[in-house]
Amino acid sequence: VLTGPEDSYILAGAPTRRREFINIYLSQASARYLSDLGDYQKVLAQKNAFLKQNNQNSECSFDELLVKYGSRVTFARLGFLQALAESASEYYNKMSGGQLLGIKYLPSVTLPDEELDLEDVERAFYRKLKRYHERERVIQTAMVGPHRDDIDFSIGELSARSHGSQGELRTAAVSLKLAVFNYLKNVRNITPILLLDEIFAELDARRQAAVTDALSGFGQLFLTTASTVPEKLAENSRKFRIIDGAVNEE
Repeated sequence: VLTGPEDSYILAGAPTRRREFINIYLSQASARYLSDLGDYQKVLAQKNAFLKQNNQNSECSFDELLVKYGSRVTFARLGFLQALAESASEYYNKMSGGQLLGIKYLPSVTLPDEELDLEDVERAFYRKLKRYHERERVIQTAMVGPHRDDIDFSIGELSARSHGSQGELRTAAVSLKLAVFNYLKNVRNITPILLLDEIFAELDARRQAAVTDALSGFGQLFLTTASTVPEKLAENSRKFRIIDGAVNEE
């Protein structure tokens, strides 16, 4: 599990960054998800090719497979983000001094608020495909499915994407990756390796201390930084300095 400055774009960047985040870590947790995602992407490419052939008003023969694999992808993502939400919020609350981090899945299809199963997702998928049939035919591209999913991150009551400061985004990103670490540890029954790249940049002294405290229970860490390593982390560490490509242990 790697966290670094670029993780702020998971919260504040384009939806593709958030879908990429889900796909990377959920694929590590589930071979089934990785397989379903690959099958979905193949069917999606086939459907887009079909739509570009200008098939008038004919039914798309790929929709059944699109629903089959797309519903599995959506259902897995829903469970993954629900599992991360509480853990990430707890980390952020501690590291920010009481602020709240919210994570809400925004699937392409509208899902009921109550508990649902895979069949509920499939029905929602079919309903939206029916509504968008003519629109997809006109613009010749698939508009329904997990390739259009997004995640809404909020800090306090405000959108992280539009209102989050650099310090808030960095802290939230670290919280998110620590939650991923715990998720993978529980699901895979192994302890992942945690890689930390310049995680203290743009954090004030209070947030740096809070992040350091949060890392105390994570076992072996790899930390890269161009600045001074916090004393609490440096106490039981091996330190290497890289100068002009040469690695020297201190």
